[in-house]
Amino acid sequence: MFCAAMATTLLLSGCMFALSPDDLYSLPKLPEEYVDLEQEIAALVDSGYEYAAPTGGENVQPVQMVDIDGDGEDEALLFLRKSGESKPLKIYIFKQSSEGYQTAAVLEESGASIERVDYQDMNGDGVLELIVGCRIMTGDSGIGQTEEILNERALIRVVSVYNLERYNTQKILEVNYNRCLITDLDCDGTPEMIVIAGGTSGNCTASAYSWRLGALEQIASAPLSVPPAMLESVRVGGLTDGAQALFVTGVVDAENRITDLLVMENGVLVNCTMDEQSGISGLVYHAAGVEAQDIDQDGVLELPIPYALHKTSSIAPTYWGIRWTAFAVDGRQTVKETTYHNPTDGWYLVLPESWKDVLMVTSVTSAAGERIVTFGVYQGEDTDPLEVIAIYTESGESREYKATKGDRFILMRQATTIYAAEFLPDYSTWSGAMSADALKDGFRMIRDEWYLT
Repeated sequence: MFCAAMATTLLLSGCMFALSPDDLYSLPKLPEEYVDLEQEIAALVDSGYEYAAPTGGENVQPVQMVDIDGDGEDEALLFLRKSGESKPLKIYIFKQSSEGYQTAAVLEESGASIERVDYQDMNGDGVLELIVGCRIMTGDSGIGQTEEILNERALIRVVSVYNLERYNTQKILEVNYNRCLITDLDCDGTPEMIVIAGGTSGNCTASAYSWRLGALEQIASAPLSVPPAMLESVRVGGLTDGAQALFVTGVVDAENRITDLLVMENGVLVNCTMDEQSGISGLVYHAAGVEAQDIDQDGVLELPIPYALHKTSSIAPTYWGIRWTAFAVDGRQTVKETTYHNPTDGWYLVLPESWKDVLMVTSVTSAAGERIVTFGVYQGEDTDPLEVIAIYTESGESREYKATKGDRFILMRQATTIYAAEFLPDYSTWSGAMSADALKDGFRMIRDEWYLT
């Protein structure tokens, strides 16, 4: 519905104005039809306001153009801060009329900063609700404090939901949160606001809020496995039986992660992986270094669950394969794809069935403009592995020469990098050997996953 960060001028209706750090106190030159809006904003800045764009989420511009009331004309929302006031955060809503943009409403919030802003029609009336997450100061009002001190003390997050029908700016909900997202978890056509929150002690709880009988109210909740400080990611994704689920991942320790999988069944939020006796999820696994994603693009979210590859010796580094695992509502697991991921060089290799339990990394070496990962085939504890494939990442000035010298063949080209492979002498004796074309087909670039919660 809304654009991501854009250039400093308005390009398309419905998009946002984006500012660079140099523009914090002067709005970029806008198209002629927005001159009156520019004047309104300039007057506010001249009177002591400063821009206070949301610091996270999808909508991070200080001026956002959104059709709030569904009349086909964008309203302008301006995010400001005025120091020295008990409610320093201001959201100005400007509505277009025959006389230009005029102030339709002003929302005021306490706190150090606006952390996120979302727009969603929660009740189906055609008017978007405004969801605002703020970081709230834990002590006094902060008057006279520096921004660094305010940020250090802003430990509480509060999400507020405003009903903007007729621009009466009615606040219909205000709750504490650690993570918040809007989704239709039960796929009934009505969105839910999922709030994950926890206090200073104890684990978090996930709560679902939805429009019921004229109000936005909590309809379900479920316990989670980790306290707020250990939350790592929150995702919504598909399951193998067609349902949608909430994947909440937390940190166990430096090496391990834990994931709660929640679904909405008959209005009840169910934690499918929670062990009733221990009160924590049974889904604990080694940290993969990559995020959950739809690895095979089939509409189902897979968790990256690593397994240790065979080692060349007891003192050799441990390398990991990843079993990309999908889930059903009843907790059944299906491994959709097995890979070796190399985040350092930005690539991964899809492992054929015959490779999954025998492929190992025998060495990783670096030189100027070149990194080499050499793969071997496990032959048993007392037998040297077969060295079968080397994959080269060439980024130096001589990358074209290095990528094609000898028996190397190119897997993929990027703007400043060439990826190449070479079948080593032992490859021809291995029953799992495949063609160069098959290896190219299994060689992929790691995608940047941009998922905001």
